[in-house]
Amino acid sequence: MKTKILLLVVVWVIFLANSVSVNAMSEKYYQQLNSEQKKIYNEMLNHFYGADQTEFYSDINRTYSGIPMEIAMEPYKKNALIAYSALLNDCPDFYWITQISLSFTGGNLMSESELKSSTIYKVLYYLNVDFTVTKQELYEKKLLKAIHSINKKTKKKKTDYQRILAIHDYICKNTKYDMKHVANTAVKYHYLHTAYGVFVKKKAVCDGYSMAFKELCDYYNIPCMIVYGRVKNKYGVYENHAWNVVKLKKKWYAVDSTWDDSAKSKKWFLCGRKQLRKTHMEITANADVLQKGVFSYPKINKKSYK
Repeated sequence: MKTKILLLVVVWVIFLANSVSVNAMSEKYYQQLNSEQKKIYNEMLNHFYGADQTEFYSDINRTYSGIPMEIAMEPYKKNALIAYSALLNDCPDFYWITQISLSFTGGNLMSESELKSSTIYKVLYYLNVDFTVTKQELYEKKLLKAIHSINKKTKKKKTDYQRILAIHDYICKNTKYDMKHVANTAVKYHYLHTAYGVFVKKKAVCDGYSMAFKELCDYYNIPCMIVYGRVKNKYGVYENHAWNVVKLKKKWYAVDSTWDDSAKSKKWFLCGRKQLRKTHMEITANADVLQKGVFSYPKINKKSYK
């Protein structure tokens, strides 16, 4: 990663720091973290984003009586992975992260083959990334092109409703759902699950659509979350899915740009709970599939937006 992209990075860090402190709890994953998870989240943000690094050490310096290190590190590891997940869902422009790994430094204190205590001194965070300066420049260029298109479309009516509609329509018009590689876990298809897939490759799957939608909502300061749930497909079978919820006039509504793109419709644009529950798993606390109930989502309005 090069110095030439740091100015953009600093701007985003400032934006994130401000938005995290003022938004309601349900508007960001960050607000749902406990104190240790928030600390880890902020360390990741500062190092992987602001300092432009792919690895860093964090001091822990904790001693556990009668507990082996291998067991003592599990709660911290869980907190780290939850914080990491929250960060990726709050920051869609982290499209280039493909995986995170943790390595702990410490050991067990033994006395005559009996465990006395264990100590964890520090943990190494390491990212696997798919990043080049060329890719980053292209991402920024295409993102600005999308914003320009939305601004042009909403030139006369700069309301949140018009912007949300323009974001929805831009994504549906310019993205193709990649049915062929939806289940492919190879790194070269990672972009399908990111905003990069929408803005640059013009191909994505549901979480890529949702990431791009949030990226644009964040730009316009429209409260938005990515939701993980389950939907009933045309065969009546439930499958994992991702969509968004947005806040408009103090009420929350669902937007499923993936399904609207496939159906060439606006059926799932600003829809309410009554309509959504027919096919989507109702958005309630602990409805997220990927995080096994760690996160909750805002309760959406009963009726669709009119």
